[in-house]
Amino acid sequence: MKKGLLFGSIAIFMIGLQPVIANARPNVIDPSLFAAITSIIEALIFLPIYILERSKLKYDIKNKQDEKQQILNESLLNGWKKTKNIKLLLLIGFTFSFVPILNYIGFEQAGAINSSLIFK
Repeated sequence: MKKGLLFGSIAIFMIGLQPVIANARPNVIDPSLFAAITSIIEALIFLPIYILERSKLKYDIKNKQDEKQQILNESLLNGWKKTKNIKLLLLIGFTFSFVPILNYIGFEQAGAINSSLIFK
């Protein structure tokens, strides 16, 4: 729970910076390209955290915790391979790719102050 609060606080801070980052974009760069670049940077930031959490789950499974916790950990590790979950992950990926493009276009039209107020 503590990690969730920490990551949530970081996310709120980063969302507040989005309008400033969007308006710092040079006009030469297309909003869709800028959204792709920022998504890649975000992925590079959070990939090590994901790898650490996944390795911790694998370590917990190997050390045979109680049966209920082991079933939960196995479902967290291997649940993404199911067909319905892959469809859901693709939908989530599309959403997280498309929304920043619309955000950056909106930030450009609304300005930094109005955009910051929208997210607060």
